[in-house]
Parts: sequence; structure tokens; C-alpha cells
Amino acid sequence: MLCISTLVNGGLSADIRPMPVFRRKQRTDKFEVPTNVPSPFDTGGRLRLQCWYCEEEIEYQGFDPCAVVFIANWGCEGHEREQQFFAHAECFRKSGSGSELHILDPDFAEG
Repeated sequence: MLCISTLVNGGLSADIRPMPVFRRKQRTDKFEVPTNVPSPFDTGGRLRLQCWYCEEEIEYQGFDPCAVVFIANWGCEGHEREQQFFAHAECFRKSGSGSELHILDPDFAEG
């Protein structure tokens, strides 16, 4: 609670009234499940993925999708943080991050 005093005749009055700092959210008893939310899975049952660079959906073809793992605090045991994001191979290459990424070359040996 926040206390507010009023200014009366150049001084503070002894009239202090409590005022709530936060308003409570009105609760509703009804919970409606949204019907316009797209499925996270495509018709083939695979997870739909969005490219981190162009924000378009990634089709499963060729080198796509690519998963990129970002690790912060590398080598600081116990403090490392890891996040995975997805991208089109071409978007990753165009970003400059993958310009020397030879795994995307057609003649790269598998295995």
C-alpha cells in the first residue's frame, strides 16, 4: 500500500489514507480456447519452423532446415547458456555468419 497525504494550508495534513499500488485483474470464470491458432505441426507431422533471419516458415528440403546453436560464456563451466534457433541455409549464409561454412557446399563429404 502507498500512503498519500494531502497538502493543507502550506503543510501536510494528518489525514493519511492508504491507496492500493496494484489493481487486481478482474477474474472471469470462463476460459475460451482460441480456435484460430495454427498447429505447430505440418501435415506430415513435422514441427513447423520459422527462420530466425527472414521470419518465413522453413520447408524441409535440401539443406533446410538448419539448426544453429548459440553458446554464451563458452568455457565458463556452470555459467554457459545455450540457445538453438533455426534458419534457411541460404539466409544463414547471406547473414555473413555462414560465409565460410563449407558443410553447405554440394561437394562436402558426409560422414
